[in-house]
Amino acid sequence: MIALASFAELGDEQLNTLMDNFVVEEEESFVSIGLEYPVESLINILGSLADEGRKAMNGDNEEG
Repeated sequence: MIALASFAELGDEQLNTLMDNFVVEEEESFVSIGLEYPVESLINILGSLADEGRKAMNGDNEEG
């Protein structure tokens, strides 16, 4: 749930970068999904998720 909320908060540029680098290929009996995304941006997103998780575990529901 937190991950979905964080991706919903991505800026237009970040979302465009994500979608531009998302590839789905279909073969006879399987589908492969590929994604290339800048590591720095991914680290920032994961850091935000970790911060939100810590706040939720500590009962801190304030926005900010």
